[in-house]
Amino acid sequence: MYMWNNPSDRLSVSVKSPTGEVLAKIPAKNKTKIESKLILEKSTVIVEYFFPIEQSGDQLTMIRILDPTPGIWRLTVFGDILLEGNFHVWLPATGLISPNIHFIESSPNYTITLPATSIGGLVLGAYNAATNSLLVSSSWGPTRLPAMSPDLVAPGVNVSGLFPYGYGNMSGTSVSSAITTGAAALVLQWGIKKQNDPLLNTFRLRTFFINGAIRDPYIIYPNPEYGFGKLNLLNTFNTLKPI
Repeated sequence: MYMWNNPSDRLSVSVKSPTGEVLAKIPAKNKTKIESKLILEKSTVIVEYFFPIEQSGDQLTMIRILDPTPGIWRLTVFGDILLEGNFHVWLPATGLISPNIHFIESSPNYTITLPATSIGGLVLGAYNAATNSLLVSSSWGPTRLPAMSPDLVAPGVNVSGLFPYGYGNMSGTSVSSAITTGAAALVLQWGIKKQNDPLLNTFRLRTFFINGAIRDPYIIYPNPEYGFGKLNLLNTFNTLKPI
């Protein structure tokens, strides 16, 4: 598990195994690494603290459990210095751990991860254009910056395209991102190549896409699922027409 908290707080943790064996509170000190093999089980618990992180000043706490005993593991968080009291804990990305490992109570929010949490990029979710519904695996914002994410959503379910072996359908945010990349290329061609907007950059492009996005009347925007709306390139170009 990866636990992040803001620079104003200092958090320590303890871990309890499914059989009740407890790794007592480990005081948070920068670059501290504690490795403890449990007495009654084969599991080994490793806790590491890193702060302040160079890019943000935040605290990162890494908790690794080797050869974990099946069952419910409990993480207790202690506020050594507590001003804000917010923290977020993530498991490794899908595919790096067993799908049977999960939080008992989890939130779909704050599930957007790198590189989409970097500053200055376009962040795309995916939706089903046929049913007008969000793709189940499309991550929700906001991010810890804090910033509203995603910026937009684009079609990302059963989209037809070329594969190395032929033709087929694809789903996922990689598809919606690819579609948006193509849309961005066309706007960049209009702006820079054709000299309609020589200073066009990512920030201006983001604004153009937001202005041209399609928004459903029953949804409040921006929101952590759909961002500022659905990508619509034609409508974006329409908003760029001289009055």
